[in-house]
Amino acid sequence: MDAEAAGGLAATLLCREVSWVRRRKVRVDFLDDIAMRVKTSVDFCVPTDVEPTGRDARGNDLLHLPLFVLRKAPQQLIDFDLVDCQGRALSLPTRAFNAEVSAAALEAQAAKTLERELPGARIPSSTRESIGLTARGGLEDSLDACDRLLERRGALAGIYPEPTLADDGDFRFLARLISWSSIISIPVRLDSGEGLYKLSYSELIDEWGESWNEGIRTGASPLPASIDLPFTGARSFHLEAHPPRGMAVSRGDIGIRTRELPRYHHTVGSGRAMHLYAPQVEEGRSGVAFLELRAQRSGFMDSALIACASVVAVLILSTLFAPRLATANAAAPTLLLFLPGLLATFALSPSEHQLTQRVLGRLRLAVGICAAAAFLAAFWFLAAPREDRSGPAIIAAQPIAAVESSRPPAARRRDRPTRPKRRVRPRE
Repeated sequence: MDAEAAGGLAATLLCREVSWVRRRKVRVDFLDDIAMRVKTSVDFCVPTDVEPTGRDARGNDLLHLPLFVLRKAPQQLIDFDLVDCQGRALSLPTRAFNAEVSAAALEAQAAKTLERELPGARIPSSTRESIGLTARGGLEDSLDACDRLLERRGALAGIYPEPTLADDGDFRFLARLISWSSIISIPVRLDSGEGLYKLSYSELIDEWGESWNEGIRTGASPLPASIDLPFTGARSFHLEAHPPRGMAVSRGDIGIRTRELPRYHHTVGSGRAMHLYAPQVEEGRSGVAFLELRAQRSGFMDSALIACASVVAVLILSTLFAPRLATANAAAPTLLLFLPGLLATFALSPSEHQLTQRVLGRLRLAVGICAAAAFLAAFWFLAAPREDRSGPAIIAAQPIAAVESSRPPAARRRDRPTRPKRRVRPRE
């Protein structure tokens, strides 16, 4: 595969209207509380107004189309899987080759810009060095090199090569794109007419590594999630987000930067999936999506609230009616306190998804405390002697016992009920 030819074609197809891509779809599935699975599918028509970039083993003409763009995060993007429309697994180009294609694309765009604005001018060696570092370097080095490359010098634009390149919109877009990400070119037969390719990978979630506030941990506040979209150019763009079990997407926003002005799309709702559509984004460049995840009230939250309320209510009633419960059957108070504890234990059972467990961590702790209180009360009724089973009211009876013990022994003996004397029947 010729990286220079693939890069030149990528610069041509990415910097113009991407009408050759009919539909670009991104599906996001949250695996757990630290990672998500991203599946990108591209439905395209093979452009016929460009020159082939290679040949296969049978001599068929090939086009290396820039179907995907991945941001530079080798430690955060793992478990790649590339398939075609028939489900056949394909090999993904290496990261080093993608960097070479990206460098060739940016250099080809620089040559086109200078040929149009300054005929006869060549790319300076310092600019070539910055282009290579922007495409091949790490993220920090790439961003620094891109900033030097795009430093504006408006008064000198059209006179010197560097200011002319920095003032060109297409060159600025491609330089920014390559500084953050790499172009993935897939070989496609020129006579195939159309195609569909799907790229899947797992991505770590950086923003969830930070500490969450109490509102998120109790389910009262939404959990924010952002999805980076390095390239969105297509006739139609579709983002589909699937929350984990026990959660729902309450809101979704997507912003797409085009050649003219940014475009925003907003969706409000709650359900098992959120769909965000952006039609007619042939001039779309990069974008970002913002989602808000909430715990479903119909699941753990409702059962937890009911269990906590029942436990608290029974404990209050047992305190108010402690004297009566003390003289009742021993099984009655135990049953009254064991039932809400059983409900709390049921609500405390682990959820099926780690993200849902983490979001409802504080609420789960509150349910556990209520369950522990119910079980301790039931154990106290079982373990205490029958004459001392006055429940929580034993605390209120302690001052009376203290006053009684402070009285003199003679007074206590006078108030003590005396046993009636036994009559002796006289003998006949």
